Amino acid sequence: MLSAWLASFFKAATPAPAFDAPLGQITLAQSQLRTAPSKAAPLTLGQLQRWLFEADSRDPQQILAFIEAKTSHLTHEGQHKVLALAQRYIAYKAALFELADGKYEAQFTAESLQRQLQQRHQLQHQFFTDEQVESLFGEQHQQDYAAIERLQLRQDSQLSDTERWRLVEAQIQQQPVATQQAFEPSIQIRNLSHQINRGGTISRDQLVSEFGEQTGERLAQTLDSQQRWQVQLTDAKQQLEAISGITNSADRQQAIDELINTFEPHQRRRAQALLGLLDGSVQ
Repeated sequence: MLSAWLASFFKAATPAPAFDAPLGQITLAQSQLRTAPSKAAPLTLGQLQRWLFEADSRDPQQILAFIEAKTSHLTHEGQHKVLALAQRYIAYKAALFELADGKYEAQFTAESLQRQLQQRHQLQHQFFTDEQVESLFGEQHQQDYAAIERLQLRQDSQLSDTERWRLVEAQIQQQPVATQQAFEPSIQIRNLSHQINRGGTISRDQLVSEFGEQTGERLAQTLDSQQRWQVQLTDAKQQLEAISGITNSADRQQAIDELINTFEPHQRRRAQALLGLLDGSVQ
């Protein structure tokens, strides 16, 4: 059930004919959209979301008053259409919140997420015409289903890790340029991790060439630190085997303490855990 304010909100709703105007006919001055001032552009989901954020209010009437002020440069008809659409969008957001309030499945699978998206799409059609749904949410729908496809690939137990990643990367390459660019750092990091796990070595120059000077330098320092840690841990395990042969418990404990103290202070607790020494002694 919609909240009380939402019910009253619909009582003041703008007549349907104005709301049902095609989005292509609802335009804003480009000064409002931060683009070239010589043209007009259709009202977008991003613009609606930005207005709701900038209004900084949970009261629908205050939000509409804010949007009305933002669109005062429009003709009366144009402003009327924008406010009608904004009114519907605010109502949709309230209904979406109630839909999500404890009703979504907690299980994180591609199937459960797809069901959630279908519920959201059905709700969108309750508030908007087909054309408006496509204009406002079409790009978001494409991104959502692409994300589900990638999740299905990552959760496919019949594929090896290499096969899953190869298919995910191929799917990303089919996405718009902006999406590919957004995933590029993740792909680079994943390839780097894969090379390291296979026992490969990566020089500082390779990292700088791949990630840039600052990021490459930080990665080089991190990898160097991890390698030193791994060598030290391996050496400590070998020493611990020798220490376990000490029969005198006091001498054995002293040797253990000295071994743990060879690690940096912030590494000692982790070293104890990995060496099985959280109780401070060798069993």
